Amino acid sequence: MKFFSQENIIECLGGKYSIRTSNDIFAGGAKSVVVKDGKVRFVRYTEFNTDEKFDNDKETIRLVHSKYKEQINTLIETSNNMPDQMESAYWRNYIGYGFSHFGMYEQAVIEYEKVIRSAPSNGIAQNYLGRVLFKLGKTEDAIKLFHKAVKTKPEYADFHRDLAVAYLKLGKSDDAYDSICKALIINPYYADAYYLRAISVLVGLGNPRMYNRFDDLSIRIISDIKQAISLNPYIRVGSVEMVQEYILQGHYAEALKVLKKAPLDNWFYDFNYHKLKMYLYFSSSMDDSNTKDIISYVSYLEGKLIENPVYADIHYELGLANRILSNYYNKKAIEHFKNALIVNPEFVDARENLVNLEKLEMGTEHLLETIFK
Repeated sequence: MKFFSQENIIECLGGKYSIRTSNDIFAGGAKSVVVKDGKVRFVRYTEFNTDEKFDNDKETIRLVHSKYKEQINTLIETSNNMPDQMESAYWRNYIGYGFSHFGMYEQAVIEYEKVIRSAPSNGIAQNYLGRVLFKLGKTEDAIKLFHKAVKTKPEYADFHRDLAVAYLKLGKSDDAYDSICKALIINPYYADAYYLRAISVLVGLGNPRMYNRFDDLSIRIISDIKQAISLNPYIRVGSVEMVQEYILQGHYAEALKVLKKAPLDNWFYDFNYHKLKMYLYFSSSMDDSNTKDIISYVSYLEGKLIENPVYADIHYELGLANRILSNYYNKKAIEHFKNALIVNPEFVDARENLVNLEKLEMGTEHLLETIFK
């Protein structure tokens, strides 16, 4: 097997990053990484599609590499050209999100700080900045920002969940438990929160206050794990039976080890990549290749929807994707936003998008009536 590799150095205010793409060891695809100070920050595997494969692997590697390089450069260029004012906050949050997705956390910090300077009460920027600082190991600073975010946007379950994760990092299981419960009051369909609540109880077993909360600790933990999996089958817990057996036997440390090795399946995190692509489409003119990418993404999500029709995030992403395609797809987008709210009535972003889109549709229908009277 021949080995091919592409590499570029990208410099920005956040520092110097290296983006590298090379053959996968099995020659079935390409692995792209972003590296800073010798540490890998971003990893993405791109499987070679036989329908799209070019004359040789070297050309395929070059094209895969160019895709990521172009996305990062577009983010940098858009950031440099965007004025630092309150009206830019919405899109600058997306730029920061994009940098964070690529592991360019230092640059993401700069973006979110710009938003907060121009819009001090922007809870989304506060929370996203907290997430980035958490990834940089600045947990105490992250907690301060998460507190500001939940104060600014107390109705956002994700913000309470992020605060809980930071508390768990510091071993503050009681505080983590309280934050997760707040997230579940807002969104009782939040699979990840049930999963984290089980972990918080296991972590806090030495806390007398945690013991006093429950009549039967084992039943509470197992119930939350099962609820998480029932809401989102893509949470991989390895052997649920093994976890249950450990808990019933009182081997809590062993149960915790298994749970901590059970992240959400990778397809869920692919949302980050596609959200970034959708931002880039908003900031540039649509062309045939962009449309093809989004239609492909829609097909991908529709397949996931067949597997799990009651997962609100899939409906929400389908709503976003259909909305971008053109006005022709707005009715489909409305349908998906409504379905997301049926599954999770507390889905704030789905409700906001639905309201805005319905207003747009009403305006369009009124305009058509006026023209064709």
